[in-house]
Amino acid sequence: MGQEYVDEGATATDNIDNSLFLTANILTTTSEGDLPLDTSMIGEVLIFYDVSDAAGNQAVQATRTVQIIAAQGCFTP
Repeated sequence: MGQEYVDEGATATDNIDNSLFLTANILTTTSEGDLPLDTSMIGEVLIFYDVSDAAGNQAVQATRTVQIIAAQGCFTP
């Protein structure tokens, strides 16, 4: 809690399109809006990853769950 969250990111592959191009074009959003995450409140935040190939085929959305917890010894009323 209160520390910067560094997203691990995601990768995308396709049987036709270049994977580096796809990965560079992944759209990342969260259940709270855009990155960076607000880590000042305890709770759960979802990160969503979306991408489509050159033909416009949308990939299945990938999701990461981030748990924001109090640091050991930290008291939050």
